[in-house]
Amino acid sequence: PVEWIVKPEGGLWRDGLEGGQPVRQASQKASHRLATDPTRPPDPRETHEKLADLSPARTMKPSTAVITLSVLSALCSSATLASAAPGTLSKTSPLYPALQQAKGAFKCDGDDCVFTLSDQTGPNGECVNPKIPRIPGNANPTMEEFCAYHQSNPAEQWEMPFRSSQPLNPTVPNGKLIGCIVGNNLFAQEARLLPGWQGKGYNATTGVFTNLVELGLLDDPNAYPGRFYPDYDPVDGVSWKLDYSVNSQIPIIGPVYNFVMDRLMPGRYIRNMGGFEDHMRELAPGVWMGQVYALPYMLSWDLALGNPTPFMINVGVPFILFQSCES
Repeated sequence: PVEWIVKPEGGLWRDGLEGGQPVRQASQKASHRLATDPTRPPDPRETHEKLADLSPARTMKPSTAVITLSVLSALCSSATLASAAPGTLSKTSPLYPALQQAKGAFKCDGDDCVFTLSDQTGPNGECVNPKIPRIPGNANPTMEEFCAYHQSNPAEQWEMPFRSSQPLNPTVPNGKLIGCIVGNNLFAQEARLLPGWQGKGYNATTGVFTNLVELGLLDDPNAYPGRFYPDYDPVDGVSWKLDYSVNSQIPIIGPVYNFVMDRLMPGRYIRNMGGFEDHMRELAPGVWMGQVYALPYMLSWDLALGNPTPFMINVGVPFILFQSCES
């Protein structure tokens, strides 16, 4: 069975703002003055006293006033800080607008959603090495032991963890994520024939990802680049979409050129990744899972069968990635 870590949930801002009693007292005092002597002009000292009674500090409970002061202090201090705190996604990233639109699919504190970079999740923005999930008979496996075990087991066992990982963690993939293709079906075994695949590299500043290939003296950290962003799928819901498609923006013939390059022509290492897209989610802190989909009418130039249908198909090739803290 697949075992994965569940993040503990906790509530914030449980206290509400409760006021009213001092306000009612001030209103009663004003009514008494008008009732006893409606022609008497207001005393400035009384007016000052009423305004003081109506101030937030008087109308709040002590615990609420402390919360309010802490909020004001945070707002004042944030005015002197940069646009993003250490470890959080900058508002200048092209991912920021897309995340604001999709934040309903993430675990957020109300309307406020702070998106943390996956390689800077520590208290001071440092990288935290993930805990490799246990496997039968080994509570603390290495990544290699974890991968070897799950490469000999059915890929279908990963369907439930992927589908149950909603809402999504507010973590943005960044830096190197290394791992393996899991599952013992034909398509997973065929995908592992792509030599030297180590994982993926992400740049949250630009919204661009690449595949990491190492084979002997060959070190290619820029293989099969693409764009990543949160996107909705009618079957899976919202996931991180890894989009390999060409976006040439050539006038008139651009769509035809993009289709040919994406789905008909061979790629850098024979396989044409433009005919695929990946959907990825974080299952546990620093542990990510992705699924591969073949786009309609794509032609494969290697052992993959391609997809001649008009539908997008899950090809049954799940992959597991772990956050790397190595530069």
